[in-house]
Amino acid sequence: MELDITTLAERPELAGALDEMPDTWPEFVREDIVGWANFARIGVEFPQYVLVATDPEGAVVARAYSVPFVLDAPG
Repeated sequence: MELDITTLAERPELAGALDEMPDTWPEFVREDIVGWANFARIGVEFPQYVLVATDPEGAVVARAYSVPFVLDAPG
């Protein structure tokens, strides 16, 4: 299957489809109250770091969230 990979910043109309995707996080991740408290902000504040994969018909089939940060550490 050929996929088209784009960002939420480039395709903001796909935000609703991302929210409708099934939750596939493992149980230990769902117990992270700090992570879940901030997760919804990623698509709003950092849409350029949210990847969206669509199939040839335009259906959303995958998503990836990331957040840039500075790590002040040696090495």
